[in-house]
Amino acid sequence: MKSWRFAMVVVFACLLESFSNGATPPQQPAGGLPAEADSYIKAEMKNRRIPGLAVAVVRDGRIVATEAYGLANLELNVPVTLDTIFPIASLDKQLKASAIMLLVQDGKVHLDDEISPYFTDPPVSWKGIHIRNLLSHTSGLPDVVEADVGGIEFVSYTTEQLLGNIKRQDLLFPPGTGYEYTSAGPILCQLITEKASGMPWWRFVTERLFTPAGMTSMVSLDPALIIKNRVSGHELTASGEIISNRRTAGDFGPLYNDVGANIVDFARWAAALETDRVVPPSLRDQMWAPQARANGVLGRLDYGFGWGVDRYRGVKIVTHTGYTGTGIVMLPERRTAVIVFTNLDSRFGTDAHGLALGIAGMYVPEISLLAMPRKTDPEPARAKRVQQEFVRLAKGEPDYGQYSATMLRGIQEAVVDFATRTPHLGAFQSLSFLEERADEKLVYYRADFANARLFLRVGFDSTGKINCFQVIHV
Repeated sequence: MKSWRFAMVVVFACLLESFSNGATPPQQPAGGLPAEADSYIKAEMKNRRIPGLAVAVVRDGRIVATEAYGLANLELNVPVTLDTIFPIASLDKQLKASAIMLLVQDGKVHLDDEISPYFTDPPVSWKGIHIRNLLSHTSGLPDVVEADVGGIEFVSYTTEQLLGNIKRQDLLFPPGTGYEYTSAGPILCQLITEKASGMPWWRFVTERLFTPAGMTSMVSLDPALIIKNRVSGHELTASGEIISNRRTAGDFGPLYNDVGANIVDFARWAAALETDRVVPPSLRDQMWAPQARANGVLGRLDYGFGWGVDRYRGVKIVTHTGYTGTGIVMLPERRTAVIVFTNLDSRFGTDAHGLALGIAGMYVPEISLLAMPRKTDPEPARAKRVQQEFVRLAKGEPDYGQYSATMLRGIQEAVVDFATRTPHLGAFQSLSFLEERADEKLVYYRADFANARLFLRVGFDSTGKINCFQVIHV
């Protein structure tokens, strides 16, 4: 057994001991979803071909609903339960950011510290990269962590190999001058956490985050270990057949392997954030404040520290997604959070954050996209233009001349994202105008397909170019 695997066993033993010694007792699972939300989830699982799903709702710092659906493993016919361990993928960015913010509170790091002093032989190009840049994806680092050969990844990596590969990458832009979502920044944050705290990252977050929040299931998903209740991942063929997903089969070491959690524990995490039990409000609010314009087509509008930041119909929302089919939506002003974990890769239209947003709208009606009535568009020519461009984008043939310069990168990424989604949407049927919001400078539309309904939020700059084209699968 690798030495770091032994260390992980020790950390989890300490976690269990901490609860026996009077740490925060975890809140127990609540009852099931209301009938409307239950029917919605069942229908969307069928439409999106999702094998298994778990959901939780948190209000006013309490878990008010939890439910499990479908199968965790199709081959063995094992059902999803509230104990099923899902790989949370990029939802762990909020954990990595929270660890840094606690070190800021301790006075051991500062957001404006340059990162080079924390590393041996840092590249010259890292000069000018500050910790805040790593947290907000404004460092200029590309989204490259592990090396490959001809697009084929290795079976296993050490942390040192991953760091070496990150060091070899050229920056895409000078630090602080652009936005590029990347997993390189968060793993550097983990290494900075270890250096500044003097302890392994897993031990630090266990003592400072998981134990205070009452989270007992958190685990590093080393593919070699036997982990009870671990879910199996899936994806779809172009024809809609469900097949196994091997993206979680590689061993990326103790920092970059997926973090595993059950749905109840992540609901405890959301509850702890709402009740200020893990991160002080002033630091948490910094994480939830826009730091960079993300302009993601299938993601968030702005990015904070480890969280996407947005406003829907005037209500602040913080959110994140994970490639394994996970999502969290929090409404800080309404003290409401919804977490959805699935075992279908997000590339195939899982869009768990859209499901979470749909359920959130049933608890907070003013943000509900599903409840918005269709209206007559005051500018039909504009709607026609949006429809034509959306159909082109879904086909992978966008007219780049329609977009402002700030949207071009997002549209390029959307072409890749839609390539695996479009086959499962079915035929395009209609685009309907919903409302125009002066406070957001966005126009809301609903796009209906044979097998899906998507919501669009579109904005235009002073020259008429599209400067926001956000698609939400609710």
